[in-house]
Amino acid sequence: VAGIAPIGGFQEDGCDRVAFHRGRAFLALNRREEAWEATVDTGLQPGLYCNIAVSDSPDACPVIRVSATGTASFQVPPVGAVALHRRAVPQAGRVAGEALAAQPEEPEAGARVVEGVAGAAGAPEAVRAAPAGGAQGAGGSAP
Repeated sequence: VAGIAPIGGFQEDGCDRVAFHRGRAFLALNRREEAWEATVDTGLQPGLYCNIAVSDSPDACPVIRVSATGTASFQVPPVGAVALHRRAVPQAGRVAGEALAAQPEEPEAGARVVEGVAGAAGAPEAVRAAPAGGAQGAGGSAP
């Protein structure tokens, strides 16, 4: 999803809280022991997205709403993360009256497509993400 795109929209709240986007992916990291109430530029199209740091299940994932300006407000848990990407959207009809994020037909030129990463979004404006404790040391890579 990120492909060879450069990192953009780098934002920080001290050295322990950072957020950035790359291609059609977004990541916010919180290394502090307190939750981070973040309002950040995601670089994503408006719509609803799954927080894949918690779950990529279209019918059960925590949902983050990206505004028409590309910003989103959410809580990043203590020592946790929020991760979004263009293909991780909620199951259709999961959030009444809400539009899903636009889904391009083809990946961007040079993009690395990660198969099997489905998504969903459909929760209130501020979504609490689960702590990243279960994912620590997993050795996986971000979308």
